[in-house]
Amino acid sequence: MAAIDEEQQALLAAENGFTKGTRASTDCEVTSLQLSSPQVPDAERPLLAQSSLYATHWLSTWGQRMWEFSIGLIMLEMYPSSLALVSAFGLVDSLAKVFSGSFVGSYIDR
Repeated sequence: MAAIDEEQQALLAAENGFTKGTRASTDCEVTSLQLSSPQVPDAERPLLAQSSLYATHWLSTWGQRMWEFSIGLIMLEMYPSSLALVSAFGLVDSLAKVFSGSFVGSYIDR
């Protein structure tokens, strides 16, 4: 068993750039297993993260509003002679948001 451990240590040392006779530390092994991040300077990382967060939020909100708008158009296409279905859906949707908003908010806060 000792020979296998020495061989494994030698292979790890060779992979991490250590010379023979030195032992690979756990810090080097951990950093070699971590996911590589893009080569972005440290000063630009917060700006990049903030920009990505804003862009993701904008795209998500835009997609949600497009679906809400298209549901009304689909209902209007189903019954083109009346707006009753579209208005009933809007009323039910708004009431559900008003009455469930505080419950969902308090659940998330917990």
